[in-house]
Amino acid sequence: MILEAVNQVLIFSPIFLLLALRRQTLSTAWLPTTRVWARVGVGLGLALVAILVFTHVKAGSAPWPVVVSRVYRLANLAFAVQVFLEDIAVAVLFVRFVSALGLRATIILVGVLFAAAHIPAMLQEGQPWNQFVQLGLDGALAAGSIWVVQRSADIWWFWMIHFSMDMMQFYAV
Repeated sequence: MILEAVNQVLIFSPIFLLLALRRQTLSTAWLPTTRVWARVGVGLGLALVAILVFTHVKAGSAPWPVVVSRVYRLANLAFAVQVFLEDIAVAVLFVRFVSALGLRATIILVGVLFAAAHIPAMLQEGQPWNQFVQLGLDGALAAGSIWVVQRSADIWWFWMIHFSMDMMQFYAV
């Protein structure tokens, strides 16, 4: 578990190398350095509410305390690190693309790429083609999420929600 987390750091380390070579602060990767504990705390609170809503809406879901204990356990450390570093990578790339393509086009691009990233797994699982229609909703969710996150220019709070929702696919039912 610890080695897997370190592996994720190594995989994503070129992002931090890029920031260092360009002499850019962490805030350019949407990582403000003030009151980090409060930002993460707000994100955790929102994530716990999101899990509560999800467990009540999803038929057959395990109870909220059970799901929370499954999501926030040490065995998921590598996933938490991976999601955090993915969010940073998206932020760095987003800032670069906005300067080249503009805000609207970049938000649409992020939504499309997020949805398209699900296609290989869906094909591997043999999903019927009508399930691919849901990718439009996934893309819209990604576009809406990136719009909100870019407005706040803060990954800290969003990371907690993103991690929790990613884990829901493993632990909700």
